[in-house]
Amino acid sequence: MNIAVIAAIIFTLIVIVLFRLRQSRVIVAAIVALSFILHIILADHLLYLDGFLYYATAAIFDIAAIALIVNLEPKTKLIVDTCSILFLMICINAYGWIIYELYMSPITYNIGMGLVYIILAFRILIMTGRDRGDRRAKNNIWSPLVHHRYSEGRYRNTKV
Repeated sequence: MNIAVIAAIIFTLIVIVLFRLRQSRVIVAAIVALSFILHIILADHLLYLDGFLYYATAAIFDIAAIALIVNLEPKTKLIVDTCSILFLMICINAYGWIIYELYMSPITYNIGMGLVYIILAFRILIMTGRDRGDRRAKNNIWSPLVHHRYSEGRYRNTKV
């Protein structure tokens, strides 16, 4: 097994434990991590794919992740944002295939995918008031450090 696969599995477990994510967030994070890990195992270790097949299988795994995430209940802003980010990853994979066929350096693809993965990780970790299926941002690791206006009595019934 590759170091990247082991690191991805360990990172996912640490995130779940440290941030005490709610069930819907854990499921979204697990689906995204599983699609990433399965693609690495399939494309890099079992079939040794390159070129069109590598980028196409990455897009197929992203489409499968979108299909699974869209069916989760309740429908939250997190689900919509995650699916949008996964669609962006599909577009970046198409770009990666184009620059591969043009024999260009893959640095822009690598940087783009890295940034998108970072954005996706932060979106899954950071709770916002717009995540209607989740409790407001009271139950995350930063709660003791941040004053929440929702904890005050006058805002108790306020919808965000």
